[in-house]
Parts: sequence; C-alpha cells; structure tokens
Amino acid sequence: MLAHEIRVRNPKKKGIYLSAVRSFVFHEVLAQRIQQGLCGKTLPGDVMDEAGRPTGPLWGRGRVITNDQAQALKNEVAERHTTLCDGMEHAGLDQERRALVASPLDMAWEWP
Repeated sequence: MLAHEIRVRNPKKKGIYLSAVRSFVFHEVLAQRIQQGLCGKTLPGDVMDEAGRPTGPLWGRGRVITNDQAQALKNEVAERHTTLCDGMEHAGLDQERRALVASPLDMAWEWP
C-alpha cells in the first residue's frame, strides 16, 4: 500500500493500516531510546507535552520540530524505514506527537 504494491480501496481498512504503520514507527523510535539507555530521559531537542514529558513522532508531513540529539535519533529510524515514512507522508498524514511514556492518573487496583 505505502510502496504502491497494493491498493486498499476500503477507507476503514486503509485507516487501520496507516495507524498500525504509524504506531510501528513511533515504537521504533521508543525502542531506539530504550536500547541506548535513554528511557525516561529528556534529550537535547526533545519536544515536551503539556505535562512536561518528552514526545515521540507520529509520522506525517509537516515541519519537523525536534532538533539536536532527539532529531538524530528520529533520523536513524527514518533511514531504516524510508518506504514507510515516505508512504505516510504521501498518504496525507500530518505530523503529530505523542508522549513516550504513559502516566496513569488516579490509578487503583484490587487483588481479589
């Protein structure tokens, strides 16, 4: 689909496929940070969310807002997955960001 090998006509399926690929690239960036011992750390050039947490890319077209070490890490992943990243941009997805770590609020649990 992204490499123009197949054509997906069903808009719902196309949306699911694009979401899955976008999630894959996001998790590749997160995995790269974990492998380099950078999990939970803020890098120079990171973009922070409203809660002050570093964010990762949800790939798409638009202006890149990271720089420095964070941009270099993202570029490493993009080079490994050029077809996917180019395909998402050409599919019309806009660049977005998502926190790299979830922080649950008011979490409670009970052991039965």
